[in-house]
Amino acid sequence: MTFFESITRCLQRYAGFSGRAARAEFWMFALFILLGSLVLGILDGFVFGSNPSGRPKAVMSSVFQLALLLPFLAAASRRLHDTGRSGVYLAILGPLPLVLALELAAVHLFTVSALLAAPGDGTMERLTVLFGISGLVLLALVQLTCTGGLIWALSRPSQPGANVYGPAPLPRPEEPRPR
Repeated sequence: MTFFESITRCLQRYAGFSGRAARAEFWMFALFILLGSLVLGILDGFVFGSNPSGRPKAVMSSVFQLALLLPFLAAASRRLHDTGRSGVYLAILGPLPLVLALELAAVHLFTVSALLAAPGDGTMERLTVLFGISGLVLLALVQLTCTGGLIWALSRPSQPGANVYGPAPLPRPEEPRPR
């Protein structure tokens, strides 16, 4: 499968979460999104200038990424199907770090508001800093684990033949026989 065939196939099945996607199809589409975002990010800097902080405004690249979010998720789900896994892995491992970050932020804000309400000898301040640092380390470990698990699942070889999600996406090329 060529680079442009994989892009065409993923865009034709824009929101198709059923079926299977070959490893090359998914990863070439992911490469297309990465390269497109980089090119449009550079163009954003030339066309729209930069923010007061010096970072270029990301208008075109943001629209590009938003437009391709649904087909990327659909292709990832089909890729998981091709390895014999449910697309639910994507739903569980993707947002889990975000949920944990929101919980950590809520607890941290509660602790900071308690500090502001009752200043003391500095013990609570030290505990808050320790809690914040340990929470961020834990969140980073969860994020790395979830992301690594998803990349591992998406990079697994295809199941040969048909599986519960449908027929194989492409005929598997025959391996050369040793002489």
